[in-house]
Amino acid sequence: MAREGLGRRILSAGMMAAAICLARASAQTARSEADRLAGPSPGTVTGRVMNSRGEALPRVRVTLRRGEGSWSAETDGEGAYCFCRVSPARDYTLRVEKEGFASMLVMDVVVGRGKVAVHNLILRPGEEILPSAGKEEPGG
Repeated sequence: MAREGLGRRILSAGMMAAAICLARASAQTARSEADRLAGPSPGTVTGRVMNSRGEALPRVRVTLRRGEGSWSAETDGEGAYCFCRVSPARDYTLRVEKEGFASMLVMDVVVGRGKVAVHNLILRPGEEILPSAGKEEPGG
């Protein structure tokens, strides 16, 4: 009798595990189908803006551009910014501006499908635009 009860419990546990696996597979299939219909997964551009001493710079205007599209954000108290759900592409430009500091222009920012592009930046006192390392501003 005890063996019979144990057998039922094992069978019941096995059936529950199979049902859970089936439900997970069904949910995964539904997510895959939704992803296919939605198109490429968006990416993210994020980072922190600091001064030359490594201190966070709040209220810095950060602009992400691609073609005619432009999105702006302001850094928080920790100097952090984030552009979430950005379409994948290899030709974004990131412009960082704060009064009393040299603006910064980062060219050819790559946003990968479902990836996070991290750009931590240091602003220095001044007024000129500093192109990112190894890049030149258009027309210059």
